Amino acid sequence: MKVRGTVVSGVLRGSIFIEIIHPRLVGMLGFHPYKGTLNVKLERPIDIRLHATKKVEHILTDGTHNIDAYLAPVTLTFKDKDISCWAMRQARGVYGNDILEIVYHESLKDTLSMQDGDDVVVTFDSLKKTGQKFKIPGAGLLKRLYGREAQVMKS
Repeated sequence: MKVRGTVVSGVLRGSIFIEIIHPRLVGMLGFHPYKGTLNVKLERPIDIRLHATKKVEHILTDGTHNIDAYLAPVTLTFKDKDISCWAMRQARGVYGNDILEIVYHESLKDTLSMQDGDDVVVTFDSLKKTGQKFKIPGAGLLKRLYGREAQVMKS
């Protein structure tokens, strides 16, 4: 699925969030992400949960399941250049469904000489293409230990 968007300045929380979850992102994505994000305002709202193949999540000691962010593989197109990267949306972030934060191993604004107002196209890679499934890790273990699958599954 392709959606057009515009590069915008954010509220400067992406760098703090990336810093906090950096070690987890390295393990999940396989590279050291730049400690900041490129914000893209989409022409229409997109529910990233429908495209996410990875989640930054953890399970608390009481069995409560907590999701911090959803990640979806995307291709960002700018001036005939295609960049494979990750779209991220924080579960409890300040942005609505019309803003994506793009995660890459370097600053995309610097690398591609982007400025606020530049038009881009974001192509969401399908789940079939990535071959990954979306499930809650550890849910079976928690059910065996606590008998609380229903609590683990609800958001």
